[in-house]
Amino acid sequence: MTMEYKFIDDAEIKLNISKYLGKELDKAGFSRVDIQKTPMITRISVHVLNPGRVIGRAGKSINELTEAIKNKFNVSNPQISVIEVDNKMLEPLLVAKDLAFKLERSMNPRKIVEYTLKNIMSNGAMGAEIVLSGKLAAKGARSRVIRKSIGYIPKAGAVTDLVNTGHATAYPKYGAIGVYVRIVPPGTIFPDKVNKKSVENNIILSTETSEPEIKSEASEQAKENKEEESKVETENPESEGAVTGKVEDSDSAQ
Repeated sequence: MTMEYKFIDDAEIKLNISKYLGKELDKAGFSRVDIQKTPMITRISVHVLNPGRVIGRAGKSINELTEAIKNKFNVSNPQISVIEVDNKMLEPLLVAKDLAFKLERSMNPRKIVEYTLKNIMSNGAMGAEIVLSGKLAAKGARSRVIRKSIGYIPKAGAVTDLVNTGHATAYPKYGAIGVYVRIVPPGTIFPDKVNKKSVENNIILSTETSEPEIKSEASEQAKENKEEESKVETENPESEGAVTGKVEDSDSAQ
């Protein structure tokens, strides 16, 4: 197998594992999964709302899940760790599922989108976007798209990897509605964003540190100049004495 096909195969396995866990752990409040493959083990970190349902009594459920992943996807030595979600409003998949649930209860799409965005930002997110696409009106109406965002949301480039995404589908009476949620987690540092305060502080610190260096260099230069002057003063009397001695000798000879 070439290197290109190996990368494609690994990505496909990770996607299939994520879909499988999403179905199996839906009642436990599945949010996302992180898969890290090492030469010794395959580490699978599952983020859920209710870790007790994943682990089970005496670890029975998680052992069965580990064996199922090992046999179904041919994963060597999988190790599953369960992580509890701290804040569900910062998890895009959980937010999308909650919106889908409300849409199936015939709630006003625009109102629930605005309320959800405000709730996400109040929980510390740097930016959020919600897109609803499908039969949003009564029977016989055309499909529409509602797109609303708040805060900073990058749309292109490598910085989009720092944005968490989630998707769910609602099935109300009049047709399916796709729900897409994108959230920028709190504390995310973007390389294309510069903080003015940090730059000003760095400039002040650099000027403060440079002044003592200039003073120390000036003092060292002054010391060197004094040493050179003292050397010249000590050397001059010897040279003058030697000259006068020669002149006196010549006079006495005459």
